Amino acid sequence: MVMNKKPPTALLSSQQKLTLIVISCFGALALVYLIFIADQSVLSIMKKKYRLEILEKEKSSLIIDNSGLAVETERAKNDLEYIESIARERNMLKKNELIIDLTPKSKR
Repeated sequence: MVMNKKPPTALLSSQQKLTLIVISCFGALALVYLIFIADQSVLSIMKKKYRLEILEKEKSSLIIDNSGLAVETERAKNDLEYIESIARERNMLKKNELIIDLTPKSKR
């Protein structure tokens, strides 16, 4: 003879239910605080990581620009032809030099 007895279920009293609800609400509020509000929240950390990535990209770009400028500066210190070419691009003249414009008047 097999008996189909159900195990006894423990019912929570109303006081225990209320306690469980209060603890669950505090837990949910704490979780919301940690994720969204706290200074070191998950959201805050994600924003800081994103900002760090942007700054690292800017830094690498600036390093490349800086190395190019260092080469150009060194060239400007030592290469007189380079200095003269830059001066010519900016329409500078040597002492006692005169510009003669030979373009036709219609193209000026």
